[in-house]
Amino acid sequence: MGGEGSPERGADSDARSSDRASNASPGGGGRAAEAGGGGGGGGEALLPGTPRTELHAGARWLEDALPFVLLLLLVFLQQHLLGIVAFCWLSTVLHNANIRMRRQVMLKEARELGALVLLALLLVSQVAMVLLLGRADALGQQLLLRAMAGSPAEAELGVFDVLWSVLVCDLMVRYGLMLLKVCLTVLVPPSAFRRLRRSFALVEAAGLCYRSLLPMPAWYSWLLRTVQGRLSGSLLAGSYLTFKLAQLVERGRVAASIGRSLLLHQLHFGKYATQEELLEAGDDQCAICQEQMLRPVLLDECSHIFCEECILSWSERAADATCPLCRAPIASAIGSHTDGSTTLLPQLF
Repeated sequence: MGGEGSPERGADSDARSSDRASNASPGGGGRAAEAGGGGGGGGEALLPGTPRTELHAGARWLEDALPFVLLLLLVFLQQHLLGIVAFCWLSTVLHNANIRMRRQVMLKEARELGALVLLALLLVSQVAMVLLLGRADALGQQLLLRAMAGSPAEAELGVFDVLWSVLVCDLMVRYGLMLLKVCLTVLVPPSAFRRLRRSFALVEAAGLCYRSLLPMPAWYSWLLRTVQGRLSGSLLAGSYLTFKLAQLVERGRVAASIGRSLLLHQLHFGKYATQEELLEAGDDQCAICQEQMLRPVLLDECSHIFCEECILSWSERAADATCPLCRAPIASAIGSHTDGSTTLLPQLF
């Protein structure tokens, strides 16, 4: 009995084990399938073409390309190092000249003639250095608004060469404008020093018109020479001239307005007040000088009344001057850079 029961119990045990294995297999398979399904879901997020994958690929591409971009930048700096250093030096000198001119203009009648003469010599020396180290003939052609059409030198010019030549020429014109302002500051008598600020504005506005003309021959010739197809080149060059013409008309209008204001002593922000208007105001004392008004001027924006000399001096402090009492804007045609400085922004196109 004991010997016969042992095989039966073994068979029963084997049957139960196989049943548990069979019961466990579908569950395990299900869990494996679920795990596989979860893995499949994660794989779909990393499939090529999905946004996340593209972002990772783009970041990896930038990481791989960055060393080569830096190498190209180093090569560019090495090839144009002298020009970059020269431009930074000339811009720094011009910035320093702006600071000196502002200081001298603020001194008015007490300006230092010796400091102004030294400033003029500094500007002349920088222009002479550029003429000696650069191509004086090409610079002269650009200043005369001429393009070296048909010359072998022009045929080899690339976009960076044209850009550099325009940049240097514009910088020399700004040096010339600053030198002209220094000469005006030295020569203008103290009695006419108030009009000096308007003269500065006129010089800056007229110089901006001339600087707008300077790049036109170079870029027009480059467009005609570089763009493939005569029709396409003519259309692009004509479009460039159209944009420049609209810009020149606007800047010419501003320069003409400043010139009329300087020559005709026009008041662009008001009119001379009548006796009735003074009585209506109830006070004949100027709020700026605290004295009795001389040639009172009634402002258009707010109807406040001031001395002509006082309100002119007040409005010439800045291009966006406001009323001393109510801060209403004063519509003045005096322009910008009335403090004797010149712009540091180049005219490239």
